[in-house]
Amino acid sequence: MTPELYPGRVAHVLRSIRTLEVMATIVLALTIFISYSSVDASTHVFISFLVLLVLHAFAARSHSELAVMARRTRILRSGTFAEEKNIDIPLRVGAGLAVRRAFFVLLLFFDVSWLSHAYLYPQSAESFHQFLDQLAFGPVSGWGFLVFTLFFWGAYGYLFVVGTYSKAETDEFIRSDGCPTEDATGRRTREFWIPVESLASGTVLLQGFRPANGGKKPLILFPGFFQNGFVYDLEKSGSLAEYLGAHGFDVWVVHSRGTAHSERGRNAASLDDYAIDDIPAIIQFVRRRTGKKPVFLGHSQGGISAILSLMGPVRDKNGSLVLSAGAQRTRQNALEGLVTIGSFPDFQFSKKSRLQIFVRNGIQLFGGSITVFRPEWAMNILDLLRFVPMPISFNFRASLLLDHTLRTIAFPIVWLLNFASGLSAWEFLYHRPDVSKTSEKMLLYRTVDGTFPGILRQFASAISENAMKSLDGTINYSGGYHRLRLPCSIVAMERDTLADPVMMKRCMFAKIGSQRKHFTEWKGLGHEDHFMNPKYFPLVLKAVLKVPGRAARRRAGR
Repeated sequence: MTPELYPGRVAHVLRSIRTLEVMATIVLALTIFISYSSVDASTHVFISFLVLLVLHAFAARSHSELAVMARRTRILRSGTFAEEKNIDIPLRVGAGLAVRRAFFVLLLFFDVSWLSHAYLYPQSAESFHQFLDQLAFGPVSGWGFLVFTLFFWGAYGYLFVVGTYSKAETDEFIRSDGCPTEDATGRRTREFWIPVESLASGTVLLQGFRPANGGKKPLILFPGFFQNGFVYDLEKSGSLAEYLGAHGFDVWVVHSRGTAHSERGRNAASLDDYAIDDIPAIIQFVRRRTGKKPVFLGHSQGGISAILSLMGPVRDKNGSLVLSAGAQRTRQNALEGLVTIGSFPDFQFSKKSRLQIFVRNGIQLFGGSITVFRPEWAMNILDLLRFVPMPISFNFRASLLLDHTLRTIAFPIVWLLNFASGLSAWEFLYHRPDVSKTSEKMLLYRTVDGTFPGILRQFASAISENAMKSLDGTINYSGGYHRLRLPCSIVAMERDTLADPVMMKRCMFAKIGSQRKHFTEWKGLGHEDHFMNPKYFPLVLKAVLKVPGRAARRRAGR
């Protein structure tokens, strides 16, 4: 069904695209016919090639318009804006969509046809020099044609990848009727966008998805460090988000700033920005859309950000950070409760920690007499950047999962990712005997994402000093646990090398000011096992059910 926001216009653009593709196919067919019916066809073929490029340019413009309508419709349907947001789609996206849909194949046929013609017509080339002579292409020599072809297919390969990124979005838009659509794993979800008014970045958009299960108790799921919200929706065979939805919750999964399709903002972000801007906006958005107080569940950095936010940090008139009792009450009153899993801002350890040794001392040789590397050296370099991405972008990795053709073309990258997903180095994140090879692969392909230098600095400082502070050093969050007065369910894992369960209970949980607080230690689990193995999903549900009152627990447990 044509989306209702653009009656007639989408159909017109699609007709224009199909017309251009038919014209390009006719031009290609005539070109092949002419090349084999004329002794000197190079000039005609050269003109035909220029015509194909012109048709591609028109198709790129039409695809760009379609992509703009798709993006704007998705935002408007999410209820984020009352008016249309100005959407800027780069022309390369339209060009890539046109390449991915038709022009890659058309130009490939064109190229192969002319190369074959040069070898066979008017007679089979008896030498490479004769082949080059017959390969001459209008005013371009045979060598020039080969060099041009090399650069041309490099550019078209890039456009093919760009078009693959955007293909799913426009295809979903064309067939959408406002009902839930399928995500990358084939599950039925609703997309939403959350506007965040940030002092540093203006308006930032956070993106998320919501399984089609509204009307129940809202539960917000927020991801951890260097990961997006797909950690809660990892495998098609069964995800934590779906499990919680099936057990009485309206699940809202949020991608944190800078991950998945959420915007980065114009300036680098810190945990303070998450705490002051993002978390309150997320809670208000979900509460406004559902009319109910949500439960907030954060894993690792997600839980840390929520803990800091609920202490009430705000910016004063001078831009300095202070703890506000008013913000503290408002934010905590907006929630029914807080659940954190593997979240300990202090990073204190009861046993010797290799992470802490590395952050404090770096890499040293000969008993510490020579320092090869210090983390602060890398921090100084990263401060020049606004965002620290994965070496292989999330969009590209997600596209590899969906597109067999792209996997074939990019097989060296696929091999590298598959090899990396099986490395024992991931042991610090999860207990490998507890998770499947598929989960390990999906974790790398779908969830590993970007972060900001400011966040890295705050974590490095907390690990080194055993205390979490604001980026400017004005707030010591580790001294504010008593400010948490809402119901809290705090979860630690026995095998967690990032959040020590002994010190978490002693130094954080014991100081929380809530009269309704629960501490749970999951025996034998690592930092991320709980969303990588379905057999641990009931543990998460039990932790969440410790937050609401008895009546709410009975309703959710039905």
